[in-house]
Amino acid sequence: MSSILKNSLNIFKTDMKTIIHSPFVLLVLIVIILIPSVYALVNIDANLNPYSHTDQMEIAVVNNDNGYLTDGRNVNIGENIVDGLKENKGFGWEFVNYTTGIEGLETGKYYSMIEIPNNFSENVYSIEEGNNTKRSKLIFWNNEKVNPISPRITNSGLDQVQTGINEKISETIAGIVSTKLHDVGEKAKDNENDFIRIKTRLNQLNTAFNQLEPILEDQNISQNIPEEDLDKIENFISLIRTDTAKINSINYNDLTQLANIDPKNVEYYIQSPVTLEKQSLYPVNNYGDSVSPFYICLSLWVGSIVSLAMISNRVRRSEKDNIIMNKDKKEKYKLVSVFLGRMGLFIIINIFQSLVMSIGLIWLHIQISSTIIFLTTIIYIGLCMITILYSLVSAFGNVGKVIAIVLLVLQIPGSGGIYPVELMPQFFRTITSILPMTYAIKVFREVIAGISWNSYFYNLEILSLMVILVFIVAILFKGKIDKHSKVFEDKLKESGLF
Repeated sequence: MSSILKNSLNIFKTDMKTIIHSPFVLLVLIVIILIPSVYALVNIDANLNPYSHTDQMEIAVVNNDNGYLTDGRNVNIGENIVDGLKENKGFGWEFVNYTTGIEGLETGKYYSMIEIPNNFSENVYSIEEGNNTKRSKLIFWNNEKVNPISPRITNSGLDQVQTGINEKISETIAGIVSTKLHDVGEKAKDNENDFIRIKTRLNQLNTAFNQLEPILEDQNISQNIPEEDLDKIENFISLIRTDTAKINSINYNDLTQLANIDPKNVEYYIQSPVTLEKQSLYPVNNYGDSVSPFYICLSLWVGSIVSLAMISNRVRRSEKDNIIMNKDKKEKYKLVSVFLGRMGLFIIINIFQSLVMSIGLIWLHIQISSTIIFLTTIIYIGLCMITILYSLVSAFGNVGKVIAIVLLVLQIPGSGGIYPVELMPQFFRTITSILPMTYAIKVFREVIAGISWNSYFYNLEILSLMVILVFIVAILFKGKIDKHSKVFEDKLKESGLF
C-alpha cells in the first residue's frame, strides 16, 4: 500500500513539474479552468431577470370598438383599454389597424396581437338590458413559430393585462348596477308618501270590510242579495285582505335605504371582493437565482468532461497490461498508482474551476445564504463530479467518456433542475433517483434560498455514497476492464479516425 501511495505521489509531482515547465500546457489548463465558469456565468446572467426586458417585445393592439350610447353619451371602453396599455410598460405596445397588425404578426415583427372587437362596449353595457346580457371578449393572437418561449411569456403578460381589464370592466358593471340600485332607492324615497297613503287607505278599507262581514253573514240581509253578487263581494274582500297583508309585510325603509348606496364603494368591492396574501417560506430573488443551482451543477459536469477530454488519464504503458512505466522507464507503476496519481491533477484543476466559478457568481450577486458554505459546497460537489467522471473514464476509457455524455443528456431533463421531474415522462421520473445531479442541485438550492440542514446533509450523503461506490468499483475492476479498454482504443486509433 505504501509503494502504491508513493508511486501515486511521484506521478502527481511529475505532472506538476510538466505544467510548471511548459507555458503552453499551463495556458491550455487555464482555458480548461475557465470554461465551466464562463458557461455558468453566461447562462445565469442571461436568466437573472429576463422578464425585465419584455418591454422590447413588440405587441400590436387593434381597437375596433365602435363604442356604446348610454344616457346620451358615447362610451368607448376600447379607447380606455388603449389608454391603459399606453401607460403599461410591460411590453412594447404598437397601436395599429387590423391589416398592419396581421401583417406584422405574419412577418414576425410582432410577437402577439390584441384585437378589441367592434361590439366590445356594447356587450359590456348589455347588462342594462337585463335579460339579454352578453359577454365581452378580447382576441389574443400569437405567432408561435417566432420563438419557442415568447408565446409563454406573452401569454403570461397578457393574462395580467386581461386581469387588469377585467377589473376595469367589473368596475364599470358594478357602477351600472349600483347606479340602478341607487335610482331605485331614490324613486322609492320620492314615492314614500304615496306608498304610506295607499297603505293607510288599504288598512282603513280592510277595517271597513271587517265591519261589513257580520252584516253580510246576516241571513235576513244576505237573502235579499243575489248569490252571484254575494260571491263577488266575498272574493273582493278576500283579495283586499291579501293585498293589505302583502303591503303591511313590506319594509319600505329597505327600499329607501338603497338611495344611500355609494356607487364608488360598491365598484371597489366588486372589483376586488377577496384579496390574496402570499407568503414565501424560502423566497428567491429572481428567475436567475432559481435556475442557478442547475447551471452550476451542469457547468461543473461539463468542466469535468472537458478536462477528461483534453488531458490523458493514462501514463506510458509497458508491454505488460497491468504495469505502467514512468517517463524515464526506470520505475514501473501499477494501474492503481496511475489511477490515484493522475487523479491528483484533475482534482487540482477541478478545485480551480470551482473557485473561479464561485468568484464569478459572487461578483454576479446571485442569492447566497452563506458565502463560506457556498464556497465549501461548490468545491465539494465539484470534487464529487470529477471523481465520478474520472473513475468512469479511467476504468472504461473512451467508453467512459461516452457514458459521461449520456449521463449529461439524461440529467438535463431528469434531475428536476428546470422543470419539476413530475412533469417529465415516466422514464425520467424512474431514473431521477440514480442521477448525481438530482442531489447536487438540491444541495445548492439549500445554499441559495436558505438552508434546511436535514435536507442539505441528506442530499449530500446520497451524492457522497454514489461517489464512493463508483470510486471503489473503478479501483477493484480497473485492471480487468483496462485491458479491454486498451484494445478498444487501439482499434479506434488503427482506423485513422480517432
